[in-house]
Amino acid sequence: YTITFDTDGGSAVASITQDYGTAVTAPEAPTKEGYTFTGWDKEVPATMPAGNVTLKAQWSINQYKVTFVDGDSIVMSVTLDYGSKIELPESPTKEGYTFTGWYKDPGCDMQWNLETDTVEADMTLYAGWSKTE
Repeated sequence: YTITFDTDGGSAVASITQDYGTAVTAPEAPTKEGYTFTGWDKEVPATMPAGNVTLKAQWSINQYKVTFVDGDSIVMSVTLDYGSKIELPESPTKEGYTFTGWYKDPGCDMQWNLETDTVEADMTLYAGWSKTE
């Protein structure tokens, strides 16, 4: 008989084919980017049942903290699901400067792109400024 594992988009897990009543060794957990494996929808049997079985992976989406920083001050922090787009906070103001956007690095070389960038890990976004003349 065969135990088949449906990983629901996660890494492949090989099926187990054995004789009825033989000891079953549970496979290693699958992985899926941005998600945590929480188990199978049914327990992996300790011994091979008298029939084929399919087990489906269960996942919980990972959440990440996004912190907006202006200099040494935290403007705000939010916790978002993996793959989420960020709703940016209201643009800060600073006398003598023009706000240029939120950046992925403290040197303000890589600007956050609202259209294409998504949350994939804990991160900090930095306020960018240009001096007003």
